[in-house]
Amino acid sequence: MDVKEAAKRAAAYTADIETVMDPKSLSEFLSKSGFAIESTHFDDAYNRWEIGVGFVREFDRGGIDGIASLSSVWDRMPLQGTRTYKTVTISDESGDVVSYE
Repeated sequence: MDVKEAAKRAAAYTADIETVMDPKSLSEFLSKSGFAIESTHFDDAYNRWEIGVGFVREFDRGGIDGIASLSSVWDRMPLQGTRTYKTVTISDESGDVVSYE
């Protein structure tokens, strides 16, 4: 697979795993979480892609039950320090995600 295909798979996997407790939010995750591909690397030794992704989780914005009134404040404040970074590792041979760290 090429780097674009690996990035697409990483994005889809991240959206799926991060919304597993609220599947109805899957369609909005990539557009509303500030999702971005942060880095790409092909590891020749292990024949796998390592795709760095970044996003902001809803609870980091203050949008959880009981704190919803703060959501509008958080939306206006910079989200520095609240961004989550993960590395999605994908087997080039099978196309399967082998880790999400």
